[in-house]
Amino acid sequence: MPGRKRDGGIKADPGANWRVADSRNITHDGDGLYSYSGQGEESEDGIGTLWTVQPLDPRGGTLEVKIVSTGERNCIAIGVCHRGYPPNSLPGWKEASVAFHTDEGNLFLSSDDPQELHLPCKAGDSIRCSVVPSPGDPGGVLIRFYCNGSRIAQVPTRLPAGGVYGIVGMMSKGEQVQVQPLSLTQTVDFDQLWTVLTPTRIAHEGGGCCAYIGPAHATEQSVGTVRKNSKIDSTSPGGNCLQVQILEAGNQRCIAVGVCSKSYPIDMLPGWDEPSVGYHADNGQVFKNNEGQLMGQLCQSGDVVKCTVEPVDGSMKEVWVIFHRNEALVARTCIWTPEEGLYFCVGMMNPNERVSIALPEVLLPCASQRLNFSDVWEVVSPLVEHRGQGLCSYTGPGGDHSVGTVRSKEPLDPFNSGKSSFEVKIVNAGDYSYIAVGVCSCKYPTSIMPGWEESSVGYHADDGCIHQGTTTEHRTSHLCMVGDIMRCTVEPQDGSSKQVAILFHRNGILVNRVIQWTPSGGFYALVGMMSKGAVVQVLSPLTDTLMAQPTSDFKPSETATSRHMVLPLNNPGTPVSDRTVAGEMSIDPSSYYPPPGYYHHSSSFSGSLPGHQPSIYHPLGPSAFHHPSYHTQEHTPYRTQEHTPYH
Repeated sequence: MPGRKRDGGIKADPGANWRVADSRNITHDGDGLYSYSGQGEESEDGIGTLWTVQPLDPRGGTLEVKIVSTGERNCIAIGVCHRGYPPNSLPGWKEASVAFHTDEGNLFLSSDDPQELHLPCKAGDSIRCSVVPSPGDPGGVLIRFYCNGSRIAQVPTRLPAGGVYGIVGMMSKGEQVQVQPLSLTQTVDFDQLWTVLTPTRIAHEGGGCCAYIGPAHATEQSVGTVRKNSKIDSTSPGGNCLQVQILEAGNQRCIAVGVCSKSYPIDMLPGWDEPSVGYHADNGQVFKNNEGQLMGQLCQSGDVVKCTVEPVDGSMKEVWVIFHRNEALVARTCIWTPEEGLYFCVGMMNPNERVSIALPEVLLPCASQRLNFSDVWEVVSPLVEHRGQGLCSYTGPGGDHSVGTVRSKEPLDPFNSGKSSFEVKIVNAGDYSYIAVGVCSCKYPTSIMPGWEESSVGYHADDGCIHQGTTTEHRTSHLCMVGDIMRCTVEPQDGSSKQVAILFHRNGILVNRVIQWTPSGGFYALVGMMSKGAVVQVLSPLTDTLMAQPTSDFKPSETATSRHMVLPLNNPGTPVSDRTVAGEMSIDPSSYYPPPGYYHHSSSFSGSLPGHQPSIYHPLGPSAFHHPSYHTQEHTPYRTQEHTPYH
C-alpha cells in the first residue's frame, strides 16, 4: 500500500525509477526499500542487482542510496554501469563500470582490484553517485561519489552510447538499502559568483576552468586576476572556503590563490600589496602585504589548493587565512579585514597556466524527469516532426519562407530554477546550420525564427548572432555545430519579472546576456529550424535523459581521480556498429543495446542482439598516483608539523 502525504495525496515510491534484475535475489519492500533475499556468495547466481529504469542524465543525474542494514558481510556496492553489464556481478567488478563498495570503503573501476579509499560504511550512511559534465572537456563527464554529503572520489570519463545506468548490488543475507528519489546535481554558474577582472589575460573556458591568455613573455605588468563577486562570509555554508585545482602549472607556475580587498589592483597577484594574502605556486611562499615567507613546496599540475578564512576570537574584524595543499596544512596567518571586506582572488601571469575553481553544487528534484515531450512542448509547425526522446527533425525544403518551430506549452518562469531555462543539442546541422533557440511571446508567429520580430530574442547557430527583434543584432564568435548544446535562460532583472535578463550559453560557456521587457503572458521557449536535414534534441524543460550518440569519436579519458590519486582510465570503447541519428539510427536505444539483465545467465558481456554487433569495452588500466602529462617529478608530501603559523 503506497504511503500518503499529509495533504492526503499519494506519495510516490522512489523505487518506481528502479527495477530488480532478478527477483530471486532482491525483493522490493515498498517506499524505496530493497532487501537481499538470495543465498549469498555460496550460490553461483547469489549476487543481486537493481538498476535505474532509464540512463542517468549526463547533465547531473544523481542517485542516492541509504544503507538500512549491512547484513552479514556488508557487501553492498553503489555505482554506474553500461546497459549490457552482467546483472549477477557486483558493480565495479566488470568492464565499463565504476562503483563504491561499502565493506572496506574502496572504489572499483572495471576490476576486482580496488582503488583504496578505506572509508567503510555502516547502517545509516548514505552514498550518492552523480554524473556531471567535465569542466574544460566538452563531451566528457565526471562520475562523483559522496558519503554522507562529502565528496570522496571522482572518475573522469566519456559515456558509452546509450549512457550509463545507476546500479546497486548486494550479496550477503540481511542487507537492506533504501533508494532516494533521483535528482539532478547542478553547478552554480561561474558568472553568478566570479568576475574575470582582466579578460584580455584570463579566459573562462566553462565550469570554473580559467586559462591564462596574456602575453607570451610575461612580466609583473601582465598579471591576470579572477575575483569572487561577494565578500567572504564565515556564516554561510561554503562562504569562507575556496578550492582551486591547478590543471596546468605552465613553465613558470606563476599561480597564486588568496584573499584581497575589493579595491585591490587587478594586475597584481594576491599577497603583493596591502591588504592581501596569497599562496604562490611557483615558490611555495605565502605573501602577506608584500612580505613573503617560505611555508611549503612549490605546486604542480594536479595539486589542489584550498584557502579558508575563519574569524579570530569570533569576530570578522580580524581573520585567520589558512592554506592547504592537497589537504595538508601549508600555513595560517591573520589579517585585519578592511572596511570593504575581503574577497577570494586567483591570479596567473604566464602562458599555459590553467586552473579549475570549484563551484558549489545544488541538488534539484527530478520530478519532471518522467514527463513526456508532449507534456512540455508542442510542434507548432508542419515542417517539424518529433521522433521521440525529444528528437525533432526539420522536414521542409529550407529557406527563409520555410521555417519550422517547436514551442513550450507554458512560459518560462524566471523565479523557478527548474523552469527558467532549456537546452537544445544539435544532432545534425543540416545544409547551412540554420538553427536557433530563444524566447518569444505567446502571439509570436510560428513561421519565423526566434529573434526576427519584436517580443523575441534568438541565438542563431549558423553565425553566432543573437537577434533581438527587428533592429538589434549582437554579434558573437560562438558559432554552433553538431554536438554543441545551446542553452537559453531567463532571469529576473533587479528582482522583477517585468524586465528580464536572457542568457545564452554554448556548451556551458556564456555567449551573451541581453535585457528585454517581458511581454504580456511571459516568454515561451522557442526552437526554430530552416536548414534541410537539420535534427535537434530538446533536452529541457523536458528533462529526459540526453541520448548519447554512438559516434567514432568515443575516446577514453586520461585520468580518474580519487582525492589525490590519479588513475589512468581506459574506458568503454566505440560500438562496432556506428550509425548516426540523422541517418539510419533507431530512436529507441533498446533496439541496438540490450536491456538491463539481458545477459542474465552470462558471466560476461558477450554475444549480441540479432543483427547487431556488441559494444566493445576495454578494462580500466592499473592504478598510478601521478598523471604523466601533469607531474614531471614525484609528489613528496611535506609534514605539516614543520610549518609554524605566523602573523
